[in-house]
Amino acid sequence: MSKLLTIKETANYLNVSEMSIRRWTNSGKLKCLRVGQKNERRFREEDLKSYLTGDAPSAIASLELPEESHVAHFYKNQEEGLELCLASVKKGLDQGEVVVAVVSKKKGHALKAKLHEQGVLVDILEAQQILTVFDGCKSPDEQIAFIDRIIEISSNFNGFRLVGDMVWTRDKKWNVEMLGKLENLTNHQRKNLTAKYVCQYDLGVFSHDEAFLAMQTHNYTIYNEKLNKCPYYELAPK
Repeated sequence: MSKLLTIKETANYLNVSEMSIRRWTNSGKLKCLRVGQKNERRFREEDLKSYLTGDAPSAIASLELPEESHVAHFYKNQEEGLELCLASVKKGLDQGEVVVAVVSKKKGHALKAKLHEQGVLVDILEAQQILTVFDGCKSPDEQIAFIDRIIEISSNFNGFRLVGDMVWTRDKKWNVEMLGKLENLTNHQRKNLTAKYVCQYDLGVFSHDEAFLAMQTHNYTIYNEKLNKCPYYELAPK
């Protein structure tokens, strides 16, 4: 194993202040390990080299989702939206999970192209129902029934993961009541599952009321590249 560098050694390596190193690790911009009873930061030289060459993942792509999480990701630009979607799908596949991406047809094509670039055998995984990329169903009940069938398959794998860019509901002409029903049914669906759900909300498309609805129906949020527990979450009856 390569030598682990301290904060001081890392600051010297990158020619920046120790404060910058702390700030970058807190934001997820720079990868670090935590060691010892004091949970001190340590750094691998290969991670620092990746950072310098631009190969290191961004903060948004490096986020670790908690188990049994239902996350609302609020984003302001298409690049961030695709980046998190791609990172979450790829991470799920790498961990041996069954993965579903519910996205618009346009985003679906972009997602598959990016996965191909990273060496993912998309066609084979889709044929084996390990990966499903589709643009959603006509109603919340149909959507839940469709996902239920895929969840049955996931019992033979390391878990289940769904990433949905909720813009697809606009393409299906859903109203806010249908959107709320789907999110609530999802909370009941994910009970007792080894599963992670990410629902993405484009703040240029969805209203303030719809964003608040998302906060009420998700136990975690991602905004400005930060993952937080949501204080507004409440499990409503079916």
